[in-house]
Amino acid sequence: AVLAKQLGDEFVDDSLATVNVNEFAGTPAYASPEDFLNPASVSFDSDVWSLAATLFHLASGRLPFPCSTTMEASLAIAGDLEQTPPDVRDVSPDDVRAGLSSAFADALKRGLQKKRENRFASADEFASALHGCLVDLGEGDYTVFLSYRSASERYHA
Repeated sequence: AVLAKQLGDEFVDDSLATVNVNEFAGTPAYASPEDFLNPASVSFDSDVWSLAATLFHLASGRLPFPCSTTMEASLAIAGDLEQTPPDVRDVSPDDVRAGLSSAFADALKRGLQKKRENRFASADEFASALHGCLVDLGEGDYTVFLSYRSASERYHA
């Protein structure tokens, strides 16, 4: 909630702070549809969703599916599984929009697909897509989006 309060307007309601009720645990605004629909089915693709939602918020200053309460988060995120995720460039401030590549926007959009089978097939695949965005910007040497496999191959090559 600290980041959200720093970002301002849209995410300041403490009712969206980390929740642990029955089997649901986490911050509702960043939770995947399956977190709401079937918490027992949560897996890596739920983490992909949460990271995509976090990066979307960091890049745009807005949540991908705006909400101000846990109930609103549940409805916005898990209510319509056919809803297409927004393009981060469409909601970002003008001074930020120019620096967001289509590859980055596409990676976030794919990571935020409400149907898990439409997301990345693995966390490594998502990391590779994000790393590719940094390489395109000339920042490949500074990326923190290295997968375990990539790091392992580098040390064992």
